Amino acid sequence: MLFQVENEYSSYNACDSSYMRRLRNLAREQLGDDVLLFTTDGFSIKSKCGRVPGALATIDFGTDTDPKKAWFGEKGRKAPRGPLINSELYTGWLDHWDEQHQTVHATVLANSIRKILNMGASFNL
Repeated sequence: MLFQVENEYSSYNACDSSYMRRLRNLAREQLGDDVLLFTTDGFSIKSKCGRVPGALATIDFGTDTDPKKAWFGEKGRKAPRGPLINSELYTGWLDHWDEQHQTVHATVLANSIRKILNMGASFNL
């Protein structure tokens, strides 16, 4: 089982490493050592505030992003090592009142998934 410690904390204006450590410690206390902990940040975020020792650092991106650039490009991969995981592959976007419903065509999503899998990587929808 995987447990996400925090979601896109590097996008927030704070950089509180004690907060991240406390969340990690709470997860360990409640879930034990057999659960893999991870964090998620947008692939283009330069900050490393969303990382915490003892948790795998993953990235997220949408179907309009080239997975190779997300993981290996100039703005890419945050984790120095570990598996390639898109822990939040966007299948659409947020809907807001009085705006058009946001969708991604199934073919576009399938092509994005194919690119990820062809790299030997993993994803979460």
